[in-house]
Amino acid sequence: MVLVCVLVYGDDLLVDGAPDKAVEMCNHVLKGAFTVRDTGVPTYFLSMYICLGLNEGLLSLWQRKYVTTILERSCFEYSNPVRLPMRAAVFIQREGTPLEPLMATKFQEAVGSLL
Repeated sequence: MVLVCVLVYGDDLLVDGAPDKAVEMCNHVLKGAFTVRDTGVPTYFLSMYICLGLNEGLLSLWQRKYVTTILERSCFEYSNPVRLPMRAAVFIQREGTPLEPLMATKFQEAVGSLL
């Protein structure tokens, strides 16, 4: 089975797949059509850090910088992490004061960033 994936974002490409010969052929075709620079094994792409454990056959992805940016934008960068942000068995009601428009927008942006 041959599988080659080409991830495209703007002018950045990430090419991978199996077998290696198919990936090499894809790179050859791309080099014939575009100016291509091979930067080797990827470590960062689309705000994700990439760690390849070739011996273990593992691929790890993490987005620490993206999460840090969301926390800074929401003014929570100095907050302490907790397992549960509220007591267990809290009864949530629809009563209360609505957020001011500016705060409502900031809340919607923070939640939207996590989706």
